[in-house]
Amino acid sequence: MRNILVTQHLFENSSYPETREGLDINWSKFLFSCGFFPIPISIKLSPDLYFDKFKPAGILLTGGNDLSRFSPDNSLSKMRDQLEIKIIRLALTHKLPILGVCRGMQILANYFEFPIEALSGHVGKEHSISVDEKTKLGQFLAPDLKVNSYHNYCIKAVKGPFKVSAKCPKDKSIEAFESETYKICALMWHPEREKPFNEAVINLIREFFLGSWLANGF
Repeated sequence: MRNILVTQHLFENSSYPETREGLDINWSKFLFSCGFFPIPISIKLSPDLYFDKFKPAGILLTGGNDLSRFSPDNSLSKMRDQLEIKIIRLALTHKLPILGVCRGMQILANYFEFPIEALSGHVGKEHSISVDEKTKLGQFLAPDLKVNSYHNYCIKAVKGPFKVSAKCPKDKSIEAFESETYKICALMWHPEREKPFNEAVINLIREFFLGSWLANGF
């Protein structure tokens, strides 16, 4: 079983001064279902140590915390941005796959300078998305897929060696993108929160990190 490095949410304890790292417990179960062992990354250790120690099959950038550009006075957002930018650079250097989910998709968009905008009506909602059948995601997911939604910001366009994999038909916001050059896939919804887990998404992620996805397309 291969390791996947996983970033974490940063938050302040409410009852006494303490900064904490957190990860939805469903991520461990979901990644294990995909055939991977999750290794959470701590903000206080250099990501190089994790790359050297655990020899990961890939990187997962998770949700939580707004990007610092949308929350400039939030020191935790800045800390997380800085860490994840280092991780993205390392992953690209090592040619490792990067999966971004929700905020993870946004930090990837921010890194590659895609336009990001505020969006309403996508928090605590379930809605349909349209998946482009000609993309890698389209090889695994149904063209009309219902997903959860927990975000206040959206990506409106991609550029360079990227293509849009899925959109919300109602407002045209991008729900997934993938790279034609880099080993990158990004989803705006949370597969770990689905009950039961979507088997098609499990197969997608398994192939993304280890299988024919890379051999055929990257």
